[in-house]
Amino acid sequence: MMKIKPKILLVDDDPRFIESLESVLSRYDYSCTKAFTGAESKALLQRQSFDLALLDIELPDMSGCEIAKFIKSSCIQTTAIMLTGMKTVENAVLAMKMGAYDFLTKPLNHEMLLKTLQNGLEHNRLKAELKNSEQKFQMLAEAAWEGIVVHENGNIVTANRPFLKMFGISQSDLKHGLSIDVLLGKAVIPWLRDGVSRGDVIPRVMIGCRKDGGEVPVEVICRPSSQIGESSDILVVRDITERLKAEKENMLLQKKLAEAHKLETLGVVASSVAHDLNNILTGVVSYPELLLMQMDPTHTHYEPVKKIQLAGKRAATVVSDLLTIARVRTKQKAAHNLNDLIMNYLNSREHSELLTKHQEGFVLTNLSSEECIISCSPPHIYKVLSGLICNALEDVLENGRVCISTEKCVFTHPLHSGEERPVTDYTKLVIAGNGSGIEEKHIDHLFNPYYSTKVMGRGGTGLELSVVWNIVQDHEGWIEVIGNAPGAVFEIYFPEYTLTSV
Repeated sequence: MMKIKPKILLVDDDPRFIESLESVLSRYDYSCTKAFTGAESKALLQRQSFDLALLDIELPDMSGCEIAKFIKSSCIQTTAIMLTGMKTVENAVLAMKMGAYDFLTKPLNHEMLLKTLQNGLEHNRLKAELKNSEQKFQMLAEAAWEGIVVHENGNIVTANRPFLKMFGISQSDLKHGLSIDVLLGKAVIPWLRDGVSRGDVIPRVMIGCRKDGGEVPVEVICRPSSQIGESSDILVVRDITERLKAEKENMLLQKKLAEAHKLETLGVVASSVAHDLNNILTGVVSYPELLLMQMDPTHTHYEPVKKIQLAGKRAATVVSDLLTIARVRTKQKAAHNLNDLIMNYLNSREHSELLTKHQEGFVLTNLSSEECIISCSPPHIYKVLSGLICNALEDVLENGRVCISTEKCVFTHPLHSGEERPVTDYTKLVIAGNGSGIEEKHIDHLFNPYYSTKVMGRGGTGLELSVVWNIVQDHEGWIEVIGNAPGAVFEIYFPEYTLTSV
């Protein structure tokens, strides 16, 4: 393979000096190109690539220092070496400050000349290797998912593109000076200092602050680097927004699975014993009824038998609620106006009996003037109304009121229940009482079977709210509870009916 000759540009206004210099260098396999003025040398540098440039410090049209400066800014692959007389050494030193690699004094010592040229070529090689290494590092840094930043005493020196994007900043922000604590908080500096002293690389979760004022949760690892400098460290910063979101969703899913498993177990138990219980309860309810028909109300055993009958009916209600939980999905759904269903229930015998039992309260309505069409099973909606109205009446005092209202609404984001909800139209059913309300600590447990904050003996099976929750979930809705507004407020959201709802 043919050896590539180093290319060298000779710049001097003395033709005889250049000729003799070319003669010497040619014998050592240098490919020489001559220029006699600064303008000529600049033109050659713009057209060709040179490894080295020997520049006379004094040229007819410009200073060699100016050419050295031009080479540093525009010809980074070329190494400039100044040629000077003894009286202009100061100028040569100035040229080195402006970008020249070294200088030689005239008359030239051939041995010193060749050694300086070899050093210049080695300088080129090392410079090329360094640039290649920097490019590889930059490629790796830019290809990383994480943000990578080098800081010195807390001031950011450089950062990769993912880091800049993460915090909404640019390279110009770094050039103007930017401290790492502006992005990661004041606590990051002492943490870095302590972590470096211990050699600690354990990740730490922090809340970062974007340039636009937004917050971003991040995981930060500090890696001390003695190669960069004693006061410099590398930070690896990972945006954990999606991870936290996934963890939250996973926790919610685990909670739902636990609830589903609990209710499934309850459903299996209810289904397995319902048949036997119903057979038993048939006798407990019907025989007292036959006895009562044959007994005078003044009979000694009339009231005890009546109590047996009522106890049997309550037991039958418990079985009915258990079966509702177990078989909530068996009913067919169709389009119905929720306002009509509410009025049907309020005019029903069941509601009249409920009001008779809770005479201290009364029920008001404030229904939407628009039709609130939802896809539902009417018997199940009646169960929801019965359960929530009963719950509210049990909470109110004398002359207390329970207000039932409906309205149509649209949500474009999830509510504070923490669950993702589709962007669509909803019908909101609100049942609000003016009783004592519900403490915040109880709200998360309200819909658990047999969980109650009421005094024992106030009535109910202990399953009403659990039944309500299951029915609403089956109708693809959700419930929001406001514990003290004053009094408890239950907001139930049902998706508005569409052709695909049924």
